[in-house]
Amino acid sequence: MFGAHRMLRLRAIQQVRHASTGSGGSVKVGRILAGTLVAVGSGSGALIYFLDIPIGESIDSVLPKGWQIFHKTAPAIERKHVILPLEPRPLKPFPDSDPVESKKDDDNKKVEPKKENPVKSIPVPKKATLEEREESIKCALICAEKRVKTATQAKALSMDAIDEHIKTLRNAIQGGLSGDWDSVRNANERVANCRAEDKAEENDARNYIDMLKGVLKESSPHLNGHPIIRSALSSAAKLEKELDEMAYSIKMVESEQIFSLEYADLVQSARGRFADELRAVLPSFDWDGESKMKKVQLNALLTHAHLRLDQLRRELIESKLREESKLESALKAEMAKREGEKKMSVDNEAELVRRLKIVEEEHNKRLDQMVRAQRELSKIEKTQEIQEALMAERQKHSHKLAVAQSKVDGIEEALKKRVVLDEENRRSKQTWLACYELIESIEYGVKGGKTMEKRKRPIGEQLKRLQEVSEGDKYVSTIVSTISERAKKEGEFTREDLDTRFEKVYRVARRVSFVPESGSTIWEYFISWIRSTITLSFPINDNQSIDWISMDNVLLLDSARSLVKKKKYLEAAKLMELLKGEARLVASSWSSDIRSLEESLFLVRLLTAHSSLQSIRSTY
Repeated sequence: MFGAHRMLRLRAIQQVRHASTGSGGSVKVGRILAGTLVAVGSGSGALIYFLDIPIGESIDSVLPKGWQIFHKTAPAIERKHVILPLEPRPLKPFPDSDPVESKKDDDNKKVEPKKENPVKSIPVPKKATLEEREESIKCALICAEKRVKTATQAKALSMDAIDEHIKTLRNAIQGGLSGDWDSVRNANERVANCRAEDKAEENDARNYIDMLKGVLKESSPHLNGHPIIRSALSSAAKLEKELDEMAYSIKMVESEQIFSLEYADLVQSARGRFADELRAVLPSFDWDGESKMKKVQLNALLTHAHLRLDQLRRELIESKLREESKLESALKAEMAKREGEKKMSVDNEAELVRRLKIVEEEHNKRLDQMVRAQRELSKIEKTQEIQEALMAERQKHSHKLAVAQSKVDGIEEALKKRVVLDEENRRSKQTWLACYELIESIEYGVKGGKTMEKRKRPIGEQLKRLQEVSEGDKYVSTIVSTISERAKKEGEFTREDLDTRFEKVYRVARRVSFVPESGSTIWEYFISWIRSTITLSFPINDNQSIDWISMDNVLLLDSARSLVKKKKYLEAAKLMELLKGEARLVASSWSSDIRSLEESLFLVRLLTAHSSLQSIRSTY
């Protein structure tokens, strides 16, 4: 600030020197000196306000309404958002709803208030039907929504007008002497008109919402629990909330608005006061004339400006000290108040704990008395219930004893007839043992045999013993006659021997898998062996769908091999029978042996199941 002040002083001195040495004469020098003094005064005031913000605050004690000038020219100071109280809403009659068109007028045009529609209330008839009441609620809700929309648009226009006023005012302030204050005044008038219109629209919207609530209140006894009541109440609450939010938003914008209708008058008044002070400093100088200003007079003016600046600084320091002392005393008072409240809360809490203990002790005593009384009552009730239960159990026990006695008599009669059943049961058990021995003979054969043929065990003798044990049983004799003569005389190959034999059959059948049934030359046998060697085997999934009839011999052999590994011999034999050519001839004997083994085991298992069934029938 001091650097800028020195620059102004140097420029003034240079102008004086230039004027004194020029040819303009004394008149021109006087004009230059007067302009210099005015520039110095205005520059000092402007520098104090624009460059040193704290000093501007101390001008409140010197210039009237100085705080308005300072807060309007210093945007860096944070101002508290002042939320004005809501104005009372005058209730209006319930008019018809009309479509609302939002219009933005020019800055220099006034916003004309809307003409109200003729009032048409929507009363609910006393004996109206449910459909008429629903229609009246819907009509009231639609009208309220339209009015709220109109009020929202009007408030949006007001917010735009306030923003435009703020921008215009800032441009005028930044323009200095060339600022367009007429546009500021016009913008302020537009803000006032918009605010009047949006307040009227807000009152109308709230009036419509109140009318909607009245309709709902009158219709709720007749439409108790109807969904339209809940929906309309929720919509009314949302509309009120929307209006409150818009009102709060516009008040927030208004709190940021810079009201400066008297800014030009205040600036002119401040300049006049400063000019009066300059005239008081130099009363003998002809300010209105064209006389020259002497160096002594110019120094006096500069000294007055410095003294004024020092005075403002001292006042600023004093105001700061006063504010700090006030703040410190306020903090101490607040701390003391909080300490007192804290102490009071501690005392109240201690008193509350003491009273709670007393109440808890009394509650425990009464609870003990109630528990004792309930215990005595429960003892009496349980004793009575036990006696009643004993009597009932005695009656049941006597009845059960009578039933058991009758059952014992029946059992004695049944035991007399049990001899025949025991004989049949004994015979069925012997049959079951013979069948189990047959299964072991067929599956495992002669365990000490060195070759496959020697490990085969004939089952003819065992079948004769089985027929002797189950003499007179036609089912057993029929099954025994069904078993093949080969199995009776020679026996069956064991599963292990058939597994070993399958590997040999697989290798030979794979080598001749490409030889046809009609026979061929040695060269074709050789070609089949080469093709089988270079043909790779691929794993087959269980869930894979395959047309087994159209498959080739290699894939059939691989599938049969995988089934043999899974112990599915019968399925493997079925696949081996689908082979063609020389491979089928090679695998035919193995397939027939597998079928014979499975048939013999199946028949013997039928005998085992029959013997088990006979045993169960003779036991139960």
